[in-house]
Amino acid sequence: MRKPITVVTLALATLALATFMLAQSQNVQITQGPTVESVNDHSAVLAWSTNVNASTIVRYGTDQNHLDKSAKAPWGGLTHRVTIDNLQPGTTYYFVVRSGQGQGTGTSALSNAQSFTTQGGNAGQPQSDNQQQNLSASCSNITATSFDVTWNTSRPGSSVVKFSTDANNLSQISQAPWGQSNHKVTVSNLQPGTKYFYQVQTEGEQGTGAKESSQTLNCTTNKQ
Repeated sequence: MRKPITVVTLALATLALATFMLAQSQNVQITQGPTVESVNDHSAVLAWSTNVNASTIVRYGTDQNHLDKSAKAPWGGLTHRVTIDNLQPGTTYYFVVRSGQGQGTGTSALSNAQSFTTQGGNAGQPQSDNQQQNLSASCSNITATSFDVTWNTSRPGSSVVKFSTDANNLSQISQAPWGQSNHKVTVSNLQPGTKYFYQVQTEGEQGTGAKESSQTLNCTTNKQ
């Protein structure tokens, strides 16, 4: 004779099923990033976070309209990190990141297109102290009205971002206090769903003549 199922057992089973179904049906969202954690001549490390366990995929390429290459990490986790190898020095790469839940859940999150520039590209061409160099910058923490721009320099200096919706007329400026080598500037008061072009500039201590800048890059704000 089979034993009757107790009320407690049935309640626990129902709760477990409800929890499982909720986790499976929850939409994936990118809660932080993507951020370019590091970049050198031939590789870059990208990272972002999601609200639920999801896959870790990056699509990238040198043409922002044709991201024909991909890199990925094992499925699962809330923090996602991918290393992209075999890159060309001194080259701008565009990328998007994608995180989807396990098979059958049917939801995924896709970031806006961003970019980074690998270091190098001028091997064998020594640079003087006052020669302008190319910096590698990226945008992150994108909202409908703002985004952060980050870059690194070998020594402390100014942190300036020139930006505009016109790539040929970067007429607006945002900046942070002087004296950082890890630079971060928040560009705000932007229009939702709009592509902005930007260039970063760092100038060293007065009298050194050292000035560095990036290529003109772009970042698109989120739609409201």
